[in-house]
This record gives sequence, structure tokens and C-alpha cells, in this order.
Amino acid sequence: MQENITGASISVILPAYNEEVVIASTVATVLETLATWSLDFEVIVVNDGSQDATSAILESIAATHPRLKVLHHVVNQGYGAALMSGFKASTKDLIFFMDADGQFDIRDLEPFLPLLQEYDAVLGYRIKRQDHWMRKLNAWSWKVLVRMVFGVSVRDIDCAFKLYPGKFLRELRLETRGAMINTEILSKFKRAGLTYTQLGVRHLPRKGGQATGAKPAVIHVSDEQLSDLRTRLKLTRWPLGVGNDDWYYGVGRTYLEELVDYWLGAYDWRKAEAMINRYEHYQVNVDGVPVHFMRKPGVGPNPIPLILTHGWPWTFWHWSKVIDPLADPGAFGSDPAEAFEVIIPSLPGFGFSTPLPNHPDMNFWKVADLWHTLMTGILGYEKYAAGGCDVGALVTGQLGHKYANELYAIHIGSAQKLSLFNGDRAWDLSGGHPIPEGVPEHIQARIISLDRRFAAHLAVHVLDSSTLAYGLSDSPVGMLAWILERWANWSDNNGHVEHVVSKDDLLTHAMIFWVNNAIETSMRMYANANRYPWAPVHARWPVVEAPTGITFVGYENPPGVSTENRVQHFLSSDRAAWYNHVNITVHDRGGHFIPWEIPDGWIDDVRRTFRHHR
Repeated sequence: MQENITGASISVILPAYNEEVVIASTVATVLETLATWSLDFEVIVVNDGSQDATSAILESIAATHPRLKVLHHVVNQGYGAALMSGFKASTKDLIFFMDADGQFDIRDLEPFLPLLQEYDAVLGYRIKRQDHWMRKLNAWSWKVLVRMVFGVSVRDIDCAFKLYPGKFLRELRLETRGAMINTEILSKFKRAGLTYTQLGVRHLPRKGGQATGAKPAVIHVSDEQLSDLRTRLKLTRWPLGVGNDDWYYGVGRTYLEELVDYWLGAYDWRKAEAMINRYEHYQVNVDGVPVHFMRKPGVGPNPIPLILTHGWPWTFWHWSKVIDPLADPGAFGSDPAEAFEVIIPSLPGFGFSTPLPNHPDMNFWKVADLWHTLMTGILGYEKYAAGGCDVGALVTGQLGHKYANELYAIHIGSAQKLSLFNGDRAWDLSGGHPIPEGVPEHIQARIISLDRRFAAHLAVHVLDSSTLAYGLSDSPVGMLAWILERWANWSDNNGHVEHVVSKDDLLTHAMIFWVNNAIETSMRMYANANRYPWAPVHARWPVVEAPTGITFVGYENPPGVSTENRVQHFLSSDRAAWYNHVNITVHDRGGHFIPWEIPDGWIDDVRRTFRHHR
């Protein structure tokens, strides 16, 4: 309890989300009321990603009130995250928090203060709750559950009108970023042997604003863009395509025409757009780079943030089969304790992280720096998890190399050296060496098969991507063919790409490239990995110090290596020493697009990696 309340100081924290209607009057009332009390005070408003004028209003007020601090979350992180930011920024003896939406009156705090001579905290409860009956019923059910599970008995656990000792909240390690933060605080408060009492406060009808946790949908393609696309598809001038039914010379015309006819006559982008917009989407600026990301909050007692990075010709939507089970495992029959808060960005220059006019040198190790700033500086996570495949595995590996102490662990869909694209012949898997004499015929055939699978892709992307981009940026059919070839040859599809990905899904991924004119900047990621080569930031081994999980798939087994001995082959290679590997799994089936082709396998592997690293 406080020994001398008269000389105490207080931090008042107000979380705010889209409160332009009431924020000025709420803040003015708080400042004016506190000024009449004999307390040293500060007011901290946490603008939790407001999409309206809340930010501008707060900055205007702060310019003339030195006791007002304004903190900004670039995107809405939730009520708990807003409170945590406020706690961290506070400096006074006491911390009081209430909502900024006009549903409480700061003047009701006055009778709380004398009670601190007997108790360590004072918790408000709403005398006459101004909510819909359904919210009242949910609150009553939650109160009963909290009493049963946590042994905490209060009249109104979620009432946003509470007074605590400041030192306790600043030193408390909190995990909950949503509305359950009140339950977590109080259960830990009680376990610490501290005391509290309860006092009724008035609850007023909401005057404006929104409860935190809204999900702004930002993915929309204009009708003009769609009309232009249809015109271009109809005006396609087709090559002859003769003698290529077996795809020996590349993508065959027969199937490509079938796919384009479907694009024109049956494919529905608006339907795909609606599916994409089931998730939260944000556009942020990270060190001058436009970054789009998709987010799904975790559902469980302690979700940890997980950033997933795609590759090429992937898009952020390649993770759509795994995002829900990773974020809400309980809904899929798995353990809610293994939930993640999933963040899925589009690589810079890909998808909706466009245009990229001022960063023509973007590559994987530069992306890792951007991702770390996104996760820690913008989203405010102190520690996070990371995963990725293809180029995304290199991004994730660089995170594990440079920022290991701020990661729980990483999980990747391959385990290449981060120096993969260094050197004079980064575009040549063989390094310019011929196949040695005496190699068994079946192994020689496998070497040639793998070379044919990747040779044109690497050579053009590393050496000549901008030349190709003139054609692909102008022709949607040309762009589709270039992407389709990778899907068809890199996936484990038993002879037909639609065994792995449907026409609708193929076209959705193609659309994400096309409508953002992303093909040039996306392809350049390879050339820049070679032109601006990776260099280590420390000389320690393993190079990637973060605990690392690895998923291998049978379709990408090296020549002469079976699925059964794939793990041992890796462990005996010089690549193994690069990683602090803690979990290595190999699957019989699955190709290059692992989370799309074998989502259940990927999910299980990720959970296994993080089970002891959370």
C-alpha cells in the first residue's frame, strides 16, 4: 500500500482507437481534472493504429500540453498491447488506466486514492453497465470462468478503470496483447501477495470510436485495372507453339490457352479478394520501404509472434493454408498453447509491397533488417519467431544470424548457406563444373533433371531480369507463362500442376503479381543477392545461432540421396555447421512450395520446433 498518498505521483494511460469524435474532450477533461488535484501527473495516450483523425488531434493537443505524451502504434495491436506500451512509457508512482472513448469519467478516480492507504490497488466496476445484453451475458460468463480457472474473484474483471502501483506494472512480464490482459494482471497481482479492493464507477454510453481489434481490409483492385487486364488478355498474340506438347521447350500452348480462357471466362478476382480480406491487412512504411502484411491474431493463452516470409514466384497468399491452424490451433483440434500471432508480409517489390522506386538494390539480407524493424520497432514485439521458404528461408536465416538474441527460434524450408548467391557463377548450380566421369547413370540423369529445373530461372533472374521484365510487365499471358513454368516443374504434382494448385489459385497468385506490376522488382531480388553479396556480421559458429528447425521434401532430394537418408546426408554436409539445428524433418511427398503442398506437415514441423522455444 502507499504510505503517503498526498505526495504520490500518477501516470494516467488512455488506450485509443478511432476516437476522433471524443478524444479531444476526454483528454481535456483528464488534464483539467488532474490539474486541480495535488498530484504530480502525466497523461499517456496510446493511439493504437487509428485510421481516422485521432492521431492528428492528439498531436495538436500535445503541442500545447507538456504533461501529455502521445504514443503511436502504426497498426492496431489490441487493447493489451496498447496498455503495455503505456506501462513501459510511464514514470510515476501510480498507474491508472481507463478507456478514451468517453464511457468513464476521470473524476470518479478521486475516491480511489485514499483507499491506497489500506490496499495496494483499487479496481473499478461498472455500477450500471451501458452495453447490449449479449455483451453483459458474455461478461458474466467470463467472470465465472476467471473465478474457476484463475481463482480471481472480482465483480467486473474487464472494467477499464483500474489503479495499480506503477513499479509493479512496469516490472511485470505480460504476454497478453488482447482483452485478457486484465485477467493476467490481476492473477499475477494476487500471486504476488498484494491486496486490492473494489469501488463502483459510472459507466456512460459510448459516444464514438471503436473497440480495439477492428480489422481494416485494404486489398482492393480497381475496376479500371480489371478492365485493362481483360483487354490485354483478349489481344494476346500467340506464338505458334508447335512441337511442344511435351513442354520440352517450356510451357505448352494448349494448357496455357486453356488457363487464359478460364481467366477471361470463369475466374472471379472479387471472390478471391473477399477471401484475402477475411484477414487483417496493413500498409506500413519501414525505413522508407512500403510493406504490406497480412495478420491473424493468435488464439491461446500465450501466442508468440511469428513472421512468415515467402519466396519467388510465391506471394503472401502462399501461406493461406497454414495461417489459421498456426494462429488458432484449438479450432483445429490441437493445443491452444502452441498458438502464434501470425504476421505475413509481402517481400518488398512483391505483391502489395509496391511500388519500389527508391530501393533498386533490395535483397534478402536487407529485407531481414526491415523485418526486424517491423517486428520490434513498429509492431513492438520484444521477441518473436520467424519462418520462411525459398528466398524467405534466406531472409529468415539472416534474421537468425544477425538477431538471434531477439528470436525464439526459426523454421525454414531448406538450409542453404547464406552465401548461396555470392561469387562469379551464382547463376550456375554446377559452378561451371562438368558432371564427373563414372557417375552412375541414374544419378547423372537426376543431376541433369535438377539443372534443367532451375538453370533458366537462375540464369535469367541473376543476369538479365530487367530485359525479360519488359515483356512480362506488358503481357499478362507472358507473365503467367513464366510463373506457371515454375509451379509446374517445381511442385510434386505427379505430372499435372492442377494436382497441386487449381486454376483459381494459380490465377490468384498471378493476379497479385500483375495488378501491382511487381514482376520486375520481384525478379531482381536474385540479381541483388549476387551484386550486393552477403557478408557475416559476426565470426561465431554456427553462423545462424538461433535455434533452427528445417523441413526437407522428397521431390527436392539431391542426386543419389533418398528420403530415408536425407537428414544424414545434410548432417554430413558443410551446410549443417551453418545452423543451430534443433529439429530436422523430411517428408516423402511435397515439392518446392512446402506450406502450400503439404500444409499439415509444415504446421507439425513448425510446432515441433517451437514447442521448447517459446
